[in-house]
Amino acid sequence: MYQRFLRQWHSYRARYHEILIDVCLDETLKQTLINKLDYHKQKLNEMQQLSPYQ
Repeated sequence: MYQRFLRQWHSYRARYHEILIDVCLDETLKQTLINKLDYHKQKLNEMQQLSPYQ
């Protein structure tokens, strides 16, 4: 149950940051958002690799 919540959280946050990146005009802020997006995508990949349901 907790893993499912974490997976959804990282998925929502990744999508949120993707949307913000699309409309962001400030390059410094855009890079910060890209870093956050990369973090959430990395966590999703780690969860997928550790998933017992593969």
